[in-house]
Amino acid sequence: MARAAGVSLATASLALRGSPLIAEETRASVRASAEKLGYHVNPLISELMGSLRHRRRRQQVTMAEIAARAGVSRAKVSLVLRHPARGSPALAARVSAAITQLGYARDPLHAALLSFRRSNATRPKHTTIAFLTVTAPNATWRNFLSHQQMFEGAAARAAEIGYSLEEFSVTPGMSPRRLKSILLARGIHAIIVAPVPDGCGPADFDFTDFSSVGLGFSFGWPPVERVSNDHFQSIVLAMRECRVLGYRRIGLIVSRAVSERLGNRWLAGYLLSQAGYPTRERLQPLMPDTAAGITRALPGWLARQKPDVLIYGNHEIGESLAHLVGPKIGLVNLHVRSADGAESGIYQASAEVGARAIDAVVSQLHHNIVGLVPNPSQHLIPGRWVAGHTTPGPGRLRP
Repeated sequence: MARAAGVSLATASLALRGSPLIAEETRASVRASAEKLGYHVNPLISELMGSLRHRRRRQQVTMAEIAARAGVSRAKVSLVLRHPARGSPALAARVSAAITQLGYARDPLHAALLSFRRSNATRPKHTTIAFLTVTAPNATWRNFLSHQQMFEGAAARAAEIGYSLEEFSVTPGMSPRRLKSILLARGIHAIIVAPVPDGCGPADFDFTDFSSVGLGFSFGWPPVERVSNDHFQSIVLAMRECRVLGYRRIGLIVSRAVSERLGNRWLAGYLLSQAGYPTRERLQPLMPDTAAGITRALPGWLARQKPDVLIYGNHEIGESLAHLVGPKIGLVNLHVRSADGAESGIYQASAEVGARAIDAVVSQLHHNIVGLVPNPSQHLIPGRWVAGHTTPGPGRLRP
């Protein structure tokens, strides 16, 4: 890359870090060469290298000084610092005493960089991340807008940092055991677990040898680290915005199947928000078992509850609702297609959810975290309110 840009390695390094010491024209030339050659800056390694460059300023005590104080070789000091259990108790005690006397503090970033350098020569280059799906007849993940956007966001983020995302599916013709052997044979050790559509079982897969992150809450197993929209925050935000617009009788429509897939987070946010409303403004949600039951139950529910705005979670009923309810009833979609569309509602930022999942699984790879770990973490991406045209205010006609 430096050769292509016609500069030295040092200049290329400074240019990629955006150093003001390098002329803007040179920085642009280096960036163009990097893009042309497909070079991607690894943010973890950049951080580690920055730590190494400034380490001497932060850490004055060297390993050689510790070795001299303990009366042992540098190799033995390194062994004790990296693997305390491997050395003899006497050796560990001598090194520990020297460390205490000299006030040495281990730099975790520097240690991580050294570990990366030691292992990088023999470690295979894992550049493909598996997107693990399960399918059922007429119910693939591609039928769902949020699932498509998650995949697109994940694929884009993977490409940005030098990886590729490829779908692998557990189907009647591809057993979990066979799929695992294929992934390992290809050197794939990172998995994004896709949302599970209705009618599909969970991914019956052995995750022992893989770093893995799940998308959303549509499956209980496997218990992996997850990234999802914050559905609770999203509906609380939607109800708050409806109140600001003047709506007072806010109805919720969502099938029980969808609600349970999300751990009833929408329902919880709805009921909690209503707890602060006057009693006359608290409505019972419409929750038939499936989306098909919504249109059948809707007329009677509208007559009983008399909402002035509807919040709905089943995106496929949006067009039907627009024709089935009065033009003066506002409509709020809990999953609008874009952040600047005509529909009022919540933009779940599903593409960002997918991108964050890639960052999370790559972090696991870098830290050698594999298998199903206890107490996996959850990362919630807040929804954003979209002030569209379907909530003109109480008593006003929708366009």
